[in-house]
Amino acid sequence: EDTWLLHILNPQNGHPELAPHLPVVLATVTQPDHREPDLRLSRERFFKQHLGPSQWLMVVVDFEGEPPRIVTALGYRQSPSEWTP
Repeated sequence: EDTWLLHILNPQNGHPELAPHLPVVLATVTQPDHREPDLRLSRERFFKQHLGPSQWLMVVVDFEGEPPRIVTALGYRQSPSEWTP
């Protein structure tokens, strides 16, 4: 909840356009169309196509702590780098 309110929806440096898309963010993590490693070793990127405010929705999850937590979510205009339909 803190990540959602304080980071993702932050109007200054977050992605407030995602405000109506919390169910889509959660669906991206539970049923992604694509997954790939993030630049940080303990994180993974989850992608869902044709949902949310853009072509793709990307949600980054950090698995370092317990439980894992969503660290960011954002609309993504291009296909993920490792995407193969």
